Amino acid sequence: MREEQVKIKRPIKDTLEQFFFAKSDGTAEGLFRIGYALVLFADLLCQYGKLELLYSNQGLRVGPIDGWYTPLIVKTVYFIWLATLIALALGVLTRWVSILNYLILFYFFALTPAFVGHGADWVYFSMGFYLMFMTADRKFAMMVSSPESWGNTRAIWPLRLGQINFLFIYFGAGVAKLFDLNWLNGSAMELVFQHPLIIFDSAHWMASSSGLLMLATYLTILWQLLAPTALFSRKIRVFYVLTALFFHVMIDLSMRVGWFSELMLVSLFLFSDDVAFYLKKWRGAPTEKANGEDAAPATEPVRPLSRNFLIVYLAIFLLTQTYFFSLACGEPLKVLRIPASYSAAVTGNRPYDLVSTLEKVLFVVFEVVDRNGKRTFLPPMDSDGAFAPAYKDVKEIRRGLLMLKFASRPITQRGWRSLLKYELLPKISELKLAYPVRIEGFGIRERVADVPRPFNANTVPKTLIFAATVQSPDGEVAITIPDR
Repeated sequence: MREEQVKIKRPIKDTLEQFFFAKSDGTAEGLFRIGYALVLFADLLCQYGKLELLYSNQGLRVGPIDGWYTPLIVKTVYFIWLATLIALALGVLTRWVSILNYLILFYFFALTPAFVGHGADWVYFSMGFYLMFMTADRKFAMMVSSPESWGNTRAIWPLRLGQINFLFIYFGAGVAKLFDLNWLNGSAMELVFQHPLIIFDSAHWMASSSGLLMLATYLTILWQLLAPTALFSRKIRVFYVLTALFFHVMIDLSMRVGWFSELMLVSLFLFSDDVAFYLKKWRGAPTEKANGEDAAPATEPVRPLSRNFLIVYLAIFLLTQTYFFSLACGEPLKVLRIPASYSAAVTGNRPYDLVSTLEKVLFVVFEVVDRNGKRTFLPPMDSDGAFAPAYKDVKEIRRGLLMLKFASRPITQRGWRSLLKYELLPKISELKLAYPVRIEGFGIRERVADVPRPFNANTVPKTLIFAATVQSPDGEVAITIPDR
């Protein structure tokens, strides 16, 4: 009986060791490293000029470490980050620069409670965590580490952790949808395609078929909930690569989600070995011998430190995801709150979904009136009030929501003056207006179905939340905050 139990348990152990400690030639890690660095670099370039409001203590106060977030420090770290990403893309001192990249991600995204993270930001963070453990310089790198260098591993387990994180991003979003009425009744996709700030004007035609969008709503939930099944089969992993490719290309063509889709698309390189296996098979090239449908390449020696790290990490990952899923259910498991919050702070593993932005348009717009009575709106609205952000500038939407939250609670005079200095006055100076000018900020909180398209600030009900008079470009500023 004892021998039979050993025979039953041994294949499971062997399968797990094969899954986590198979040899990797470094191709997937190298491709992912390059794609990750280039997408993050492009995103950061688009954020230049908005650093003070989004990240420094001149936007919202950071808290006890406020002094670490002066505009000068934020800008200095920003340029160090750009240089780090260039080195990462080229494969120069890869292990060191991947660690530096993660520390800078931690500085920008994790330490400051005032930060309002977008989906791409947390994926940068979480994927940056796994990139630190990958030996990602064996292919497509200027400087290749020697087998004896510290942290070097040819085992696939760091890549597997990245794959698990990638699939659970979808799974977490799917779980959140299960507890949202708009997804359960099939109306979510229709609401998405009605949203004037999320959907490109050129994509509103996709909302013409309610039945098709209802089908897409339920298929999206099913597809996301089944994502973890890809861990059990190479065929399913390739299926998710192909469907995720289609999914994110369609999102990128229709929605303003910033660089989220590009980041998820380059994350598909994490599965490039699986795709390459079937490409070889299709071409008739020899592949590794397989047990069943999956190949079984040689394994690396299992280091006790790596095995113990995996066991502890996967247990914490499971507890963290359980906690966030319990939040979606409305009954949080309070006992998991502290370990989950610490784990999410370190790894960035947190579910992200659009459910909170579907039903209403939440935004803030600014209108300026000069001495001669000339009226104009500040970007991202054009002078006539139409919404006109840059193609990838989802930060404009996030910033509009941030400022609406900013205006919804007591703010110091310093906070309002920072908003003027870093957000409004630079835009006003480009308009060649006659001083003094009056600046009025309006909050928009309207149901998506009630907002006419195309979105225009002149046709949407607004509430005054902020007003200021500026006497001259360098003169005094008088601020008025209406009673609410």
